[in-house]
Amino acid sequence: MEQDRELEDCQKKILEILDAADKQAENAGEIAAGSETARELAELYNRMGKIYLARAELDKALSCCEAAGEMNPASAETRALLADIQARLPRPPFGPETFGKNIIMCVTTGRSGTNLLEKLFALADDTCALHEPEPGFQNVLRAVRQDPNAAVAFMRQSKLPFIAAQPQKNYAETSHVFSKGFFEAFIKIGIPFRTVILDRAPRAVAKSYWRLKTIPHRTELGLNWLLDPAQGGVVAPQGWEKMSDYQLCFWYCLEIERRKTLYMEECRKRGLPVAEISLHGLKDWGKFKDLCAACGLTVSDDARGKHAAITAHKVNTKASPLSEEELKDWKKFQAWFADNGLELPPDAEKNHAALVARGIPPEAIFTEKEPDIPFAEQEEAVWQALGPVGTALRDVVRARYAGDPEFK
Repeated sequence: MEQDRELEDCQKKILEILDAADKQAENAGEIAAGSETARELAELYNRMGKIYLARAELDKALSCCEAAGEMNPASAETRALLADIQARLPRPPFGPETFGKNIIMCVTTGRSGTNLLEKLFALADDTCALHEPEPGFQNVLRAVRQDPNAAVAFMRQSKLPFIAAQPQKNYAETSHVFSKGFFEAFIKIGIPFRTVILDRAPRAVAKSYWRLKTIPHRTELGLNWLLDPAQGGVVAPQGWEKMSDYQLCFWYCLEIERRKTLYMEECRKRGLPVAEISLHGLKDWGKFKDLCAACGLTVSDDARGKHAAITAHKVNTKASPLSEEELKDWKKFQAWFADNGLELPPDAEKNHAALVARGIPPEAIFTEKEPDIPFAEQEEAVWQALGPVGTALRDVVRARYAGDPEFK
């Protein structure tokens, strides 16, 4: 209880100092390191760090210590505290120099070919390719929205030990949730990795999420899997609270497009390999081989036939019916309808088995779902609500999807 009161006292004093700085027209983020105000803040952060260290809450202690170091880099107290924390951190059998894995992660919106990419990466030699394995990024996404340090803790305690346990030299994971706070965690920890930027036109993705009722901020699926305009670290459109569900889905796609550019710049600055490919590009054997080479993977020409077989099933077209096994999988069944613009009735999941058993072509049962306001009109409002960021981003998106048949 006494420690809790001391933490609350420190937090209260920190907020008071920052508020006072704001009132003096001195943005808190611009407090000069080493100044009297900064030294006072550093002392408070160090007090909190020592409490968290005593509680063995090492990630919180480290976060406080790093904040203190930013405020007062010359502090011997902070350096001593940092050394104490680092000495107590668990020592996994890997580090930036000794990990020994070729790790490949994916930055994308989702509904963009991540399942296909997983299957194709599995063709490469000595490669563990997974889509959304446990421990999953999505399990801690809500916590990461509140505290980015939760991503670092998850990486250290769960994800990296899991990756290290895989026997293959190469590890490729295609989960789109990686781009929602976990890219930054990789950078902070310092584990080398490669990034695949997987592209699909924003409208195609937004329509799919909208039809699946995966809406940022508003539905359970949206809260569990997507970014939220109310969280930190995003560029939210003005007036997003009154936007339609489709507009929030489209905004989410644009936010990922913005992050793609930022992440590519960060990777190049740090000398981390990055490669970009579209959903359609994955189906081209030559482009796929180039992607593998950029990711440090070896894929034999003998795999060309398997690549052709995997990509022969055209994704997201009405001419591509689901297989009998896929029809039995509710999630795949539901996603197929969404991607083809077909709306399932409210009782569809409950009656899924009966619908499959009937064997009637789905196009004959369900009707295409269209919005009351045209997609293009809704999208324009989102672009406008993003202000100058939207103006610059529109040029980036146009360049990225020039010639893409799905881009409108």
